[in-house]
Amino acid sequence: MEDLFNEVAVDYDKMFPRDFAEDVRIIKGLFRGHSVKTVLDCACGTGPHVAMLAQDGYQITGSDLSAAMLDQARRRLEALEIDATLVESEWAELPSVIDRRFDAVICIGNSLPLAGSDEQVRAALAGMYKMVDDGGLLVLQNRNMDKMERERPEAVLNEGANKGTFTLFVFDYQDPIVVYKIFYIDTSGNEEVLYNQFPMNILTRNKLEKMLKRIGAVSWRFYGDSFFSNFSSSRSPRMIVRVEKP
Repeated sequence: MEDLFNEVAVDYDKMFPRDFAEDVRIIKGLFRGHSVKTVLDCACGTGPHVAMLAQDGYQITGSDLSAAMLDQARRRLEALEIDATLVESEWAELPSVIDRRFDAVICIGNSLPLAGSDEQVRAALAGMYKMVDDGGLLVLQNRNMDKMERERPEAVLNEGANKGTFTLFVFDYQDPIVVYKIFYIDTSGNEEVLYNQFPMNILTRNKLEKMLKRIGAVSWRFYGDSFFSNFSSSRSPRMIVRVEKP
């Protein structure tokens, strides 16, 4: 896979502000009932979830395809004096790069659709699933692509974490993908505009379930939000999946 984040890594956190504490609450909620001690964040990006889970006592490894994003993650961990392993790898190659298995593997933040083609997504899932130890969990969190495919919004404008900053998402539908054209706009005095674009697989529930079956998974559950409501293709803001490995 191509490193789509090389040019945007330094600015990634300000372009895509998120409630990382809520993300971690979701992850830990999905861990409930399982004895999770070791975790692989296989789309760790700039490392916020690695840092927060490490601070909560998990033994965590972060991996990412982008060397530039991993550089930002290292800076974050060093600043917080956190000792965690970071590995450069694409999803399909994880089993040949990391010589161990984990109680839980997480891939969150709408990362999996970046794999692009259906076959690349399937190969990515297979790589992740092989990294899960027997009895462990694979946790996925993506945008509700069923809802996006049905409604086909042309654009979304999000207010940034800092006053006067905005991120504009423009969507170019090229089935079976949608190209996210992303504009970060700072009107607070810096008068800065940044741009990047990412092709995303329109990864619906039906498509994802077929891929899970193909990689040998047998038990999973879909949720639609941070309160673990049942997934609704027409209403849920997210598609959260917990896959249990026998």
